[in-house]
Amino acid sequence: MNGGQFTHKAQDALFQAQNIAQERNQQQVDALHLLYSLLLQEDSVVLTLLQKIGADVEGLK
Repeated sequence: MNGGQFTHKAQDALFQAQNIAQERNQQQVDALHLLYSLLLQEDSVVLTLLQKIGADVEGLK
């Protein structure tokens, strides 16, 4: 995967997802790792969208 094709925020989210997987001794980064990393980003577009539709963001974390 060429990281240069992603925005800085997307690269940060992917890097954080990889760190989350490693912290949990998991060898594969999956969608849940990425979702969690996006939820942890305070100014994430995903976080904003979920809040606007009334999703329980804290419950998702």
